[in-house]
Amino acid sequence: MKRSIISLLTITLALTACGDPTEPELQQKPEDELVVVRFEATRFETAQRSGSFWAVRGEDRRLELRYEDSSGPGGPEFLEFRVRDESLLERPDGTLFQEGDSILITVAVDPGGRFVFDFQPSGLVFNPAQPAELEVNTELADQDLNGDGVVNEADDRIKQELSIWKQESLSDPWLQLQSLRIREHEIRADVTGFTGFACAN
Repeated sequence: MKRSIISLLTITLALTACGDPTEPELQQKPEDELVVVRFEATRFETAQRSGSFWAVRGEDRRLELRYEDSSGPGGPEFLEFRVRDESLLERPDGTLFQEGDSILITVAVDPGGRFVFDFQPSGLVFNPAQPAELEVNTELADQDLNGDGVVNEADDRIKQELSIWKQESLSDPWLQLQSLRIREHEIRADVTGFTGFACAN
């Protein structure tokens, strides 16, 4: 009983220190101003369009979405979502996760071929002291980022400023998240709640 009380106090203090359990936000843009990374057309034909996994409180688990190669869906990765052992905090109905509790997480890729990803269940909350992590790899994406038919310095400039963005609903603007560039083509952001996410500028 004492351990449960201490755990709840720790979570309360973390939420108080961090404010609302939302990701750090920088810019915001309407849909028509956002330059979203797109899958290269032939690659998109081989890309996994969705995936799911059971996240468990007390275990480190992850989901990977990949392109298929000649042997099946074991090719290069374009998305990784990690839920660490203490990341699960609150179910969509507001109840707290206890050790060993689990929930099914599903990710769907935008059918239009953009690097836009829908995460479910909506309303799932992660611990701001140990958030989930979303990592996107754009190495095999369409490198003509501005869609003008040529790959040049303008695309390179866009590439250098790519980050992860979120959109609460289709009528809302996109909000930029604090993102970390791991390698030239790999971008990571912390996630503390589910919504739509995009890799864009």
